[in-house]
Amino acid sequence: MRNRFHLRRMLSLTLAMVMLAVLWVSPAMAAETTVDKTDVVDIVLSDDRITVDGEAASKDSKSPVYVGGEIIYYHDQDTYESGNPYGEGTEDEKHSEEEAALHTAVTFTKEGTYRISGKLSYGQIVVDLGEDRRTDPTAVVNLILDGADINCTIAPAVIFYNVYESDQAWVAYDNGETEEYTASATQDTTDAGANVILADGSVNNISGSHVARIYKDNDQKKKKYKYDGAFYSVQSMNVNGEKLGTGVLNLTADNEGMDTEMHLTINGGKINIQSQDDGINTNEDGVSVTTINGGSLHVVAGLGSEGDGIDSNGYLVINGGTVISLAKPQSDSGLDADKGSYINGGYVVATGSTMDWAESDSKQVTMNLQFASSQNAEEAIIVTDLEGKVVFAYDPEKDESSGENYRGYQGAVISSPEFQVGQSYNIYVGGDVNGKEVDGLYDVSTVTGFSKEATKQQYTGTDVGMGGPGGEQPEIPDDSQRPALPEDGQRPELPDGVTPGNGEMPGGERPELPDDSQRPALPPDGEMPGANGESSTGQASTVFYMTDKVNAFSGVADFKASSMFTDVAADAWYADDITNVVNKGLMNGMSSTTFGPNMNLTRGMMATILYRMAGSPDVTGDAAFSDVSSDKYYAKAVAWAAKQGIVEGYKDGTFRPNDNMTREMMVTVLYRMAGSPDITADSGFPDVTSTKYYAAATAWAVKQGIVNGYPDGTFKPDTNITRAQTAAILSRNTAN
Repeated sequence: MRNRFHLRRMLSLTLAMVMLAVLWVSPAMAAETTVDKTDVVDIVLSDDRITVDGEAASKDSKSPVYVGGEIIYYHDQDTYESGNPYGEGTEDEKHSEEEAALHTAVTFTKEGTYRISGKLSYGQIVVDLGEDRRTDPTAVVNLILDGADINCTIAPAVIFYNVYESDQAWVAYDNGETEEYTASATQDTTDAGANVILADGSVNNISGSHVARIYKDNDQKKKKYKYDGAFYSVQSMNVNGEKLGTGVLNLTADNEGMDTEMHLTINGGKINIQSQDDGINTNEDGVSVTTINGGSLHVVAGLGSEGDGIDSNGYLVINGGTVISLAKPQSDSGLDADKGSYINGGYVVATGSTMDWAESDSKQVTMNLQFASSQNAEEAIIVTDLEGKVVFAYDPEKDESSGENYRGYQGAVISSPEFQVGQSYNIYVGGDVNGKEVDGLYDVSTVTGFSKEATKQQYTGTDVGMGGPGGEQPEIPDDSQRPALPEDGQRPELPDGVTPGNGEMPGGERPELPDDSQRPALPPDGEMPGANGESSTGQASTVFYMTDKVNAFSGVADFKASSMFTDVAADAWYADDITNVVNKGLMNGMSSTTFGPNMNLTRGMMATILYRMAGSPDVTGDAAFSDVSSDKYYAKAVAWAAKQGIVEGYKDGTFRPNDNMTREMMVTVLYRMAGSPDITADSGFPDVTSTKYYAAATAWAVKQGIVNGYPDGTFKPDTNITRAQTAAILSRNTAN
């Protein structure tokens, strides 16, 4: 065998081959497996009697299937009889002869297709066609798992020792027959000799151990055996589903989960792995390729002291299917590939402490998120477009495959066909999602919203080298150009229109808006008390813009207005309120860096706020006002609010969207938004008499704690209201 250091010297890894690494395989091409039932040998496992096509299994080692063969395991010893060291196993990895004697090996020595069902409380499935068959393309074994329940406490529960290796270029190199081997992320394992098929409708429970490194009986400490995974193949292996892809493999491992010494390709079925160490490991340095073309792979790794979700010592290529890979949150990665991870399709969630990010020449849009602090296991990750439509959602706590082992995280890689280059998204963390989910990953077509506990996220940095956005943001509609103020005394007959402070696009179907109701005590409207809040650590953004296929964001944390807007100081009395309303999607900035807290709120803005408070419902028809054209950002909002009777226009048929909002208008539209409830008490303000159209609204707003008066005891109903004051009032309103 060639020394592995020689491999590292001789590997020819050209840029062209790296580009081939991202060769996309359509999920439709991730072939379902159909087997001619007449060629299938039925194996039924039992602790009492194992049968082969209905007959008791042979004990003759020359039979195609026999029982009673040797199981390689780590013995309870420190040295050989010769005195040479035995291996590297710990006390916990040693096993007694008595424990080994409980196990039954079921060994397959001939190529063919075998359907395995039944239960083996202590035992191992062994496939060994002979070492000389590794170069024989007919040495192919298909194991159909059809309700198999296998437990092995001393070694892997399933192991392929000797079948055909599909990567014959590697075999030739490893045998010293060629001088060079060119590693590539594109590996066709179709002809591999090790094949596992998950029968439709079946649930297969495999629980296995591992074999720590055992030395050869000499003083060189050279490896004789070492099998780290509970489901193991020395050669390249395929895992497939049948036509419907409903077969399930539940794999529990006391060390690593599913391992191969060469390549692994997953084409279908549902695979759930829980492991003390790595969930999947393909372990030939710089060579092995883990490819996922379809099916569902769910990994909860690192239940012991360490463990990556998927660990390829070569390449990882995800072309389709659903991949949820959860690593130990304190130290490891959901995805770990020494030669790079490529995400070309499918739905991917990978979490851990640190991350091997997806490579920049992946084919599908991917977000690499590095959070500023650890996120709790209960914290969902929700991605919406800028109109509030949920395009991605994963909730670890709802992940039934994880059981009680759902994981926290500080780094996350997420990818979905819904993500598009050139589009911008908001990210929320926490709360509950309303919709249909499987193992915590939601079908976004069923999502109707998410709960108020979800918090909008911001980021402070990008990794340009990873193809990230580099700080470039799309243009944000800017409502900062205001017309001249109306003449004194010109008031609408009735107050109307309230809109969120800014001018971003208001339309679209929003999910249920998160509502942070816990607010600090607020000063009277218009008053400015002392400092309140944390200091800013630098400019941030809540707009996650997809510059390229792979986009990296760092410093991801809960949104704070002072981090994003240069005109919102951390100690400003309104800083928390602006954070609140922006987090809820009610107001946005006047630009990507300014909020305009001291600018007056306009009627057009207020209409937009009301519309967003209602969840941005569908609107048919245009607003019936001569000065509200359909191309304005507030057009849908004004049309909706007018139809609801929340806002009204002027006698001349205009709405006057650029006129300023006043305090009397504000309380009136919020009162109407609340359904105009009966109110018997008066407001208590001398400048709000009972004959005023806004009297009941003011009394209601005071009772609700939404507005306060001024130190002189007045309400000042005709005073213009600023965007900062609007944020404070909205925060109080949504807290009720």
